[in-house]
Amino acid sequence: MTSNSDKAETVEQLLETPDLASALESEQFKKFLDQVPIAIAVSDVSGPERVVYANPEFEKLSGLKAAKLAQ
Repeated sequence: MTSNSDKAETVEQLLETPDLASALESEQFKKFLDQVPIAIAVSDVSGPERVVYANPEFEKLSGLKAAKLAQ
């Protein structure tokens, strides 16, 4: 079983990923982020900035649906 400190360390490593938006092309990676107990939204800023992913915790916190943000 994974401890909370192990989860926190994993999340910190994840957030340091330089090209997180590209990593989101993997469905497995998205499923992992959906389970993370913190709110995460990822934007692609290579052109006009747009949200490319928001996890369920972000939806709860913001009151916004990920699909609406990604339009």
